[in-house]
Formats: sequence, structure tokens, C-alpha cells
Amino acid sequence: PTPVVVNLLTNGGFDSGSLTPWTFYSASNAQAVVSSGWATVTFGNSYVSSNTQLYQKNLTLQERTAYTLRFRARSTTGEDLQAVIHEQDEDYTNYGLNVRANLTSSWQELTFPFTSMNFTGTVTDGRLRFSFNPYAAAGAVYYIDDVRLYKN
Repeated sequence: PTPVVVNLLTNGGFDSGSLTPWTFYSASNAQAVVSSGWATVTFGNSYVSSNTQLYQKNLTLQERTAYTLRFRARSTTGEDLQAVIHEQDEDYTNYGLNVRANLTSSWQELTFPFTSMNFTGTVTDGRLRFSFNPYAAAGAVYYIDDVRLYKN
């Protein structure tokens, strides 16, 4: 039988019509909304800050376990983004994933397998973060959908 894949994220497809429980943070004039069933992050035409991110926190991870992050994304002129899984607070210890996603202007599915690390036992303070800087440009628009994090 085919194993059941359980998404560790909530609302990874943004089907609820909102970002909840995702959090959007920007130190500039960027905005995030859900439209047409996906998250859209839009940067203003003037300034792009050094800290713009879309994240989901309080993820439960087990030590030395194989996981996969999979999502669909694109950006208007091919700006990249960074995907990281780390400790939510304190020193933001990396929990095994820190990759640059090479985006194009067309939708593509990206897959990043990794093994959890830098903690023992089980943690409940994991955070998946999509960072748009330093890759974003003024006027850039990102689209993200079908975000799945699962144990292999």
C-alpha cells in the first residue's frame, strides 16, 4: 500500500482564503495577500528591505529524521527566495534546511529533502521561513502555493 503523507503545515495550499496561520513580516512596503488560492507577496516600486518573510511556526520535528519540503512558486521576473527551517526563537538554530530556491516566471514545483539536525529528541519550536531578501527587487511579485512539509 502507498504510505499516507501527512503535511506538517496548516493551510499550505492557502485554500482557506487567508494567510492564517502563516505570518508575514516586512520592514518595507511589501504586502502579502491570498488571492486565487495562493499567497501573493508584492514589493513596492521604491524600496526593498533586508527583512521580508512569510513563515509558519510551532512545527514539531524529530531528531535525525528525513523530511521533504515541497512547494510551487514563481516570481514575476525570476527573483529567487530562501527556504529555511530553524528554531523559532532565541538563537534561530538551523534545523536542517537552508536553501535558495531558483524561481522563474513560470510556476514550478520545488522539492528539497533534508535531515533534521542540531537538536535532540523532539522539538515543537520549528519555523519554516520563506525569505525574499536579498533576492527581491523593487516591484517584484512572488506567488507561493501547495506548501508541504512531510516526514519521508
